[in-house]
Amino acid sequence: GNGVSIPASVAFITETAFVANKLASFAVSSGNKDFTVLSTTQDNVAYTFLTNKAQTCIISAPGQTVKSSSWRTSYVSNITIPNQITEIGDNAFYQHPSLTSIKFHNGLKRIGNNVFFGTAITSVDLSMLPADCKYGINMFTECHSLTRVTMPTTMKIIPRGFVYCCDALKSITIPNGVE
Repeated sequence: GNGVSIPASVAFITETAFVANKLASFAVSSGNKDFTVLSTTQDNVAYTFLTNKAQTCIISAPGQTVKSSSWRTSYVSNITIPNQITEIGDNAFYQHPSLTSIKFHNGLKRIGNNVFFGTAITSVDLSMLPADCKYGINMFTECHSLTRVTMPTTMKIIPRGFVYCCDALKSITIPNGVE
């Protein structure tokens, strides 16, 4: 399939290296000291996230997936962030046009800049995110299918460009404590 292999010698990957990719997988040499892959299966679909060595930060996500029952590739539509992930790096899902659904967990500490920029997410529930979670700018910018956002009650400041140009947005729940 179409994937990328990262050799042991790579110590730095720019945050835009795999933006809007159509890759089905990532592979990292076992000798690499900085990066690895986190492989997970969700709903019979295999994902290989490119992560830091500790597998706590998603650096990039595949634009395509492989259905384990048929070994056919298809575009990513639904993602559940694995529980060991505490950070979603800048641009991790940037312009993944078929991504319609994302599920978070209460252990996230940071969601980077432009993470879901230009995706097809239809609704998002951030209510479970902890008070100490940090949010980057332009998280859901140009998500033209986004109709509903539920924000965490602990959010104090809405990040710049949070839902900028989300022209289908019909409902957003803003917590009382927002400044």
